[in-house]
Amino acid sequence: MDSDKFKEQLIKNNSLEIKIIPNSKKNKIILKNNKFILEISKEAENNKANQELIRFIKKITGKNIKIIKGKTSKNKIIKIV
Repeated sequence: MDSDKFKEQLIKNNSLEIKIIPNSKKNKIILKNNKFILEISKEAENNKANQELIRFIKKITGKNIKIIKGKTSKNKIIKIV
């Protein structure tokens, strides 16, 4: 399952480069060409997609994360805090 690989890589590396796709039907993680793509159900306005991304990752990993690069971009780097 891609979410298990995501959790393993995030914990192992303490940070990950990801791409998000806002306004998706539901939240999910896709591993494509060794890159993680996270489909997020919220829109990319008023920081809603970023907030949902943080909530979704905490639900999957049990870890708090911070977006350290790409707050206004689809390409982001996240880090465990």
